[in-house]
Amino acid sequence: MIAAAGPFAIVIGFAVSAALLWIALAERVQRIVRTIVQRVAAQPAAAGSKLRGATTLGKMQTARRTKKFMPQLESALRMISGSLRVGLSLRQALVVVAEELDDPAKTEFMRVIGRTNLGVSILDALDELSERLPSSELAMTVRAIRVQSQTGGDLADLLETVGDTIKARRTLARKVAALTAEGRMSAYVILAMPIGVGIFLVITQPHMGHALLYTTIGHISIAAVAVLETLAWLVIAQMLKVEL
Repeated sequence: MIAAAGPFAIVIGFAVSAALLWIALAERVQRIVRTIVQRVAAQPAAAGSKLRGATTLGKMQTARRTKKFMPQLESALRMISGSLRVGLSLRQALVVVAEELDDPAKTEFMRVIGRTNLGVSILDALDELSERLPSSELAMTVRAIRVQSQTGGDLADLLETVGDTIKARRTLARKVAALTAEGRMSAYVILAMPIGVGIFLVITQPHMGHALLYTTIGHISIAAVAVLETLAWLVIAQMLKVEL
């Protein structure tokens, strides 16, 4: 029986060994494949995350640059209007503005002049400026210049009127900010109260602070407060928002 069973035992042993080897290799191959797939899938996600980060950063930089440019726009329009009155062309008036004002207006108007040197019409170059620095006031100015170029009229008077309109809008915006300052301060106080109360409880009532920070019901309470705080901020922001 032993001699007869020897070949079968050897075959079974080889079969079992081959099966175990295949299982081991298959698991390793599966792990390698999963790792490759995860890395390949993570690359577009990482690229998308970097792209979103770059887009957000670009929007923040654009908003900051626009905020610095807007107070200079009224002065630029009055300088352009005065230059037109003494006989300069619109392009020459922009050169004067670029030489007199500081950044970012200096850089932006120099870019407009540079585009005209490359053969772009001054109206299209101003449209590009309006796209780079999105603002209702700048868009209004560019549209007014384009309409005047098609209908005719005194561009100097038009730009002076636009400058007066921008000044009135900015004055109104400051008045609105002053009138809503009390509401904003009240909103800050209301939103800070739960945080202050929580910190006070953690410091003065250790057992309540422990329950708040280290128990499930405490975590649920903190999450509920965070959600309510966010909703309160959104509601107050909409109440204080004024479209000019």
